[in-house]
Amino acid sequence: MNPRLPRQILIYANLLLLFCGVSQARIGENYDELVARYGKPNTDFSREKIRRLLFEKDDFTIGVDLVCNKAEKISYTKKKERAPLSEYEVKALLDKNIGTNTKAEWKEGPLIERNQYFRLKFGEGTEARWDMVRGNLTIYTREWKGALESIGAKDANEKLGAF
Repeated sequence: MNPRLPRQILIYANLLLLFCGVSQARIGENYDELVARYGKPNTDFSREKIRRLLFEKDDFTIGVDLVCNKAEKISYTKKKERAPLSEYEVKALLDKNIGTNTKAEWKEGPLIERNQYFRLKFGEGTEARWDMVRGNLTIYTREWKGALESIGAKDANEKLGAF
């Protein structure tokens, strides 16, 4: 028997237990589901089409952007000493955010500077970015990007309105 196998099983078992509570915030959940799980958010503010929530659970800060009352962006950051997420933690969080599509799977994309990008194959535009230096993971959908672009366009039009 491979001596590394028991150690790998132990690592994955610990990660699974660690993320049981934290990783439950998933793309597609609504405000009531998030509040039922974490309680009232520490921060709750809205801008245009996006409602931003901030929760703290165990050793994690979880940021959620809602668009039309649906989680379209989730970011995970460790609170303790700002330790970066490990490769195993990132994989576990990505796997929890696949959704209900049984054909979907995360594909590693380009490594640009300190950011590793991922794309959810058959995931209708869902992507992720892992900042390897800061250690945070952000998962976002096409709907979130569209809402953000809409806000940016409106801001630009307001600033240039005098011209």
